[in-house]
Amino acid sequence: MYDSDGDGRISQAELTSLLAANLREYGLVITRTQVDEIVASTMATPGLAKPGFITFSEYARMTSTEPLTLTHLSLNISRYVSK
Repeated sequence: MYDSDGDGRISQAELTSLLAANLREYGLVITRTQVDEIVASTMATPGLAKPGFITFSEYARMTSTEPLTLTHLSLNISRYVSK
């Protein structure tokens, strides 16, 4: 879901878009600079095979060792799904 271009990994731009959408959904206001710093910090996580990208397996490993990551990167899509 986070891999919007379907290339099998999450890019900095995709993570930035995801984080911005998540912040809007929860009514949290931070600056673009702060968003960029959070994304840069995430992308600097040790063990990433290719800097600037996160693969699904890297994301799964990251969320298993830091479970709150998944909470903060989850969107409520119920308003977009018809019942």
